[in-house]
Amino acid sequence: MIVKFTGRLLLSACFFSLVACNPSSKINKDYLYFQNNRDDIVKSQLKELTIKPNDLLAIQIYSTTLNQEQAAIFNITGNSYLVDVNGKIQVPVIGEVTASGLTKAQLQEVLKSKLNNYVKDPAVLVKFQQFTITVLGDVSSPGTKPFTTDKVTILDAISAAGDLLPTGQRENVTVSREDKNGVRHWYEIDLRSAALFNSPVYQLQQNDIVYVNANTTKLKALKEKGTSPIQILQTGFSLIGVATSLILLFRNK
Repeated sequence: MIVKFTGRLLLSACFFSLVACNPSSKINKDYLYFQNNRDDIVKSQLKELTIKPNDLLAIQIYSTTLNQEQAAIFNITGNSYLVDVNGKIQVPVIGEVTASGLTKAQLQEVLKSKLNNYVKDPAVLVKFQQFTITVLGDVSSPGTKPFTTDKVTILDAISAAGDLLPTGQRENVTVSREDKNGVRHWYEIDLRSAALFNSPVYQLQQNDIVYVNANTTKLKALKEKGTSPIQILQTGFSLIGVATSLILLFRNK
């Protein structure tokens, strides 16, 4: 009973905060994600990303036949490898290795093959040392967001930025992506449409930039009413805080 009450109370608080601040708004049209084309969704499977120039990789080389000093020779760089503009990395002992265009698993196999000339039964672990996405524009917390995985979707990035502000254009979100030649491409997506799951930028890549455009009409209307997007969020959070206090009160009785 308490669980149902909790869910309803929190949902009501969130809904009321939006309606109370802008009663004439069309909540479904303006604020809800995935409103249409749900039947057209193809099951999304996140792919293994390919390595690109300027990626920073963490590569660990080890073997049961190597002692600590021998292993240190292969890991002299501290496991950090920057992919140069030509898509190559410099690996101690092995030398130059092409990394660009390969997945992490493929690069691991290439390195293992080369290491066989020096080490018996080598093992290699390749990771992206830092995976960051920059989220700018009309979001609660803009900035560069670090992730511990390289399988990041645009929804993950928006969540890390605290979601869009009420004035953010859910129908007009821009993703900027740099290709392997250093050329930036721009993509427009509509978060209100379930078709975004089939977008080439649904799964983000290293150093993508997500920009949320502001709805200037809404922003102007809010300013004329003397209500800022931050005030709207504060109202919502205040209501949720009240709801949480009531929940704790009921649980303690």
